Amino acid sequence: MKDEALLFQIQALVDNELSPDEIPGVLAKIEGNYEYRDEYTQLLQLKSRLARVPFPSPPTPWYEPFETRIQRKILMVLGMITGILGLGVMVARSLLQSLQPETSGGTMLLGTGFILLGLSFFFFLGHALWYTWEETKSKSYREIIR
Repeated sequence: MKDEALLFQIQALVDNELSPDEIPGVLAKIEGNYEYRDEYTQLLQLKSRLARVPFPSPPTPWYEPFETRIQRKILMVLGMITGILGLGVMVARSLLQSLQPETSGGTMLLGTGFILLGLSFFFFLGHALWYTWEETKSKSYREIIR
């Protein structure tokens, strides 16, 4: 039966993570047991195989060039502002109507709220369409297939 603590020490030895004081003791235990020698050689072989694997450089995020566009920022800010204003007007209308149920003066506020929410929708839709158009414009057909 293999000692788990010793196996962790062998892994640390292969990864050069052992302190200089622990190395002679671990090497003595490896030399005295064939199972630990096999484990040590397998880990060394694995480390050398992994060292030969070419790792590609990480790609730039696909959204990076689109976040810096001023048009996109303007559409997002306008969408947020009109959305917040529309919701604020709708809340104000409902509060006024709850305080004065006999009057119908909130109809103008209701229409204004719907218009602002509609504008907000169109700003966000324009933002999404602009983003999609820019993204598809920058990719070739072969890149999309992959």
